[in-house]
Amino acid sequence: MDPKMLKHARQFGPVISGGIKHLLVFGVLCVTVFPLQSAPPPLAAAAGYTVNTFSSTFDAAQVDINNSMDSGYNWYMSRFWYGPSDASTVTLNSDASVTLKNNSGAGMGIASAGENSKGGGWVGTAFGGGGYFEAIFKFDPDLVSGSGFFWPAWWSISIEHCLNSAQWVGQASGYEHFVEPDFFEYDVASWLGKNYYGGAFHDWSGVYDPIIPYVNKTQPPPPAARSFCIAAPGIDAAGAGWKQYHKVSFLWLPATATTNGHGYFCFDDQKTTDSVSWTLYTNQAPSSPTTMDPWTYGIIDSQHLVLILGNGCSSPFTVQSVNVWQKTGYYNGVNGVMPAPPADQNLPLITPVGGTSIDSVLVSMITLASSGVTIRYTLDGSTPTGSSTAYTGPLALKQSTVLKACGFGIAGNSAVVTQSYKIVPRVVKPSHSGLQYAYYEYDGAPWISVKSKDWSQYTVKASGTTDSFNLGMARRNNKFAVRFYGTISIPTGGLYTFTVNSDAGANLFMGDYLIVANDGTHSLTTGGSGAIRLPAGCYPIALDYYMDSTVYSGGVLKPALNVYYKGPGIAKTIIPKSVLFNDNVAVKGPVAGKVFTNNSLAYSLNKESVLITVGFQGRYQLEIVKPNGAVVLHLSGTRPANYAVKRSMLPAGIYMLRATDAAGKKIAKLMTWY
Repeated sequence: MDPKMLKHARQFGPVISGGIKHLLVFGVLCVTVFPLQSAPPPLAAAAGYTVNTFSSTFDAAQVDINNSMDSGYNWYMSRFWYGPSDASTVTLNSDASVTLKNNSGAGMGIASAGENSKGGGWVGTAFGGGGYFEAIFKFDPDLVSGSGFFWPAWWSISIEHCLNSAQWVGQASGYEHFVEPDFFEYDVASWLGKNYYGGAFHDWSGVYDPIIPYVNKTQPPPPAARSFCIAAPGIDAAGAGWKQYHKVSFLWLPATATTNGHGYFCFDDQKTTDSVSWTLYTNQAPSSPTTMDPWTYGIIDSQHLVLILGNGCSSPFTVQSVNVWQKTGYYNGVNGVMPAPPADQNLPLITPVGGTSIDSVLVSMITLASSGVTIRYTLDGSTPTGSSTAYTGPLALKQSTVLKACGFGIAGNSAVVTQSYKIVPRVVKPSHSGLQYAYYEYDGAPWISVKSKDWSQYTVKASGTTDSFNLGMARRNNKFAVRFYGTISIPTGGLYTFTVNSDAGANLFMGDYLIVANDGTHSLTTGGSGAIRLPAGCYPIALDYYMDSTVYSGGVLKPALNVYYKGPGIAKTIIPKSVLFNDNVAVKGPVAGKVFTNNSLAYSLNKESVLITVGFQGRYQLEIVKPNGAVVLHLSGTRPANYAVKRSMLPAGIYMLRATDAAGKKIAKLMTWY
C-alpha cells in the first residue's frame, strides 16, 4: 500500500481504494532483545498452544529448492499465482538458515504450501483452528529500497482463496471472502523511519481474477474497500536492531459463541498494542460496503493459512527458523486434504498423524469434549482398556511405536484411534568401513519370502565384513540368504531415493523402517524403490536377501543384488563403500536348531518374548545392542540366569545380543525378527 494512503487512513479511518473491498489493520511495532527458548513461548502457552505442530529450519531436506512438488517438505518454491520462485534468490545457508534475495518484486519467496503442478491439487501445510506463528529473522534496513512495496515480509493468506474456493455463502457466484494476515511488512512503513515495520490483517471480499489474486474482474457491481492503520513506536531510530535476529509472531485465538476472537501482533514474545477482534462468524452478509461489522475478520476461523516468507527488496532477508504452536494439528490441511470435525466428541485427535520421523516425534492428543473424558492409550499395539495409561501430556517417542488411544467418557467410549510411527535414528559414525554380514544356508522347503522366516532356526555359515551390498560371500547358487547391517553416512540433507534390484528377493531397512520392499522370488529386472527425506548424518541400514529358484518358473535365476541411492548432488549410483560403516562386532556361528546357542549365551523366541540364557559363572554384563552400537537394554548378573524380554520393548529389526564376562571376554550373536 502507498505510504500516503496509510497516512490518510490513519487520520480519517475507512477509505475506498482499488475497486476491491478489503478491511485492513496496520500496525507499526517495537523491538526488544529476547532470550532463545526451546519451550512454547509464554503467549502461546497462556493460550493453550503447547503443541509444536510445525518446526522448521532451512536445508535441502526441508525446502523444496528444486521445485519437485513432492510432499513432505516444510517449504515450497511453487506459488499459486506467479509460478515457482527463482532458485537463485533462495540460499540455504550452512547454519540451516535461509537468505531470501530480491525476487523481482513478485515476492512470495517460499511458502508452507504450493500448487502441485505435477498431479493437481496442492502440497504442504495450511494452518487452521488458531495458533501462535513465530519467525526469527534479521536484515539490514539500510539496504531496503524504500519503495513502499512491503519487503521483506513474513505473511500468510487463506489457502481457500489460493484454490479459488473462498465463495462467500449467500453472495453471487464468484464473490469471494477470505483473509490475509500480514505479520511483518517492513518497507510499507519505512517512510516513518527505520525503526518501524508494518503488520496488517486484511478481510478481503469481492470478485477476483483467478490468475492475478488481487485484481477484480470487470463485472458490476464493483467491490468496495475499507482500510485503517494503527501506529506504535519502534526500535532505535537508526534501525540497527534489525541486523540481529528477532522474533515476529502472530497469535490467533478463534471466536466462540461466548468469547470474541482475537489476532495479536507480537514481537520478541510480547504483545504489541496492535490487535483485532471479532465475534463468531457464520457467513453473515455485510451491513453495507463501508461499515465494519462485529464479525469482520471472523472468516479466518473457518479458513486455513499458508505461511509465506518473501523478499522483493535489495536487502538480503535471513530467516533462522519458523515455529507454529497449536492445541492440535488436527485442523490443519495437509497435502490437499482438509480436516473434517469428528462426529464423536470423545474421539482422541492425535497430532501428528503416523509416519516416519528422524530421531523422535512428539505426539499430543485432545478431544473436543469440554469435560468428563479421559484419553487412555497403549504403545505396544494392544487395545486400550479402562486401566490403560491415562494421557496427561505430550509423548516423546524415540523408537518405532504403534499408538492406540480411546476416549473414555461417562456416557460411553469412543472408537479406538491407531497411529503408527516409524523412527529412523541418527547415530554416531562407526570407525570401520563397509558392512557386516551373516551368511546362511538352508535345505528343505523352499523360501518364497525373506520376511516370513524366523532366522533363528537357521545356521550362520559365515560372517564378517564386506565393502558393499554384494554376494561375494555366497558359497553356492541356491538356497542361501544374507543379512547385511551397518551405518550409512548422508552428506547433505534432502530427499533420498533407494532402489534395490535383486534375483531373488530383498528388503532394505533404515533402522526398523522398511524403506524398500523387493521381497518374493523374481528376476533381477524386478526392482523396488522408496524415498525418505533425511537430514545430514549417519543412519542404521540393513538388508535381508535370499536366493531360492526352487519354485520359480520364469526362467533361469542367478544370484544378483544391486542397491542404489540418489539424492542432492548424487546421481543414481550403487551405494559406495565410502559412505558405509560398521561396528565390527563379529557374528559368531555356526549354530543349529531352534535355540540359538554360542558357548555360554543362547536365545530363542516366542510370540511375546525374547528368551535369553546366560551360562557365565561369575560377574557378567548382558546387552542388547542396535547395529549402530546403541545399547537399548543393559543387564548384569553374577551367576547363570534366564531372562525374558518382552518383544514390545524391541520393535522388529536387527539387534546384537552381547555378553561380557569379568575378564572382558565378549560373546556376540545377531538377533533378528519381524
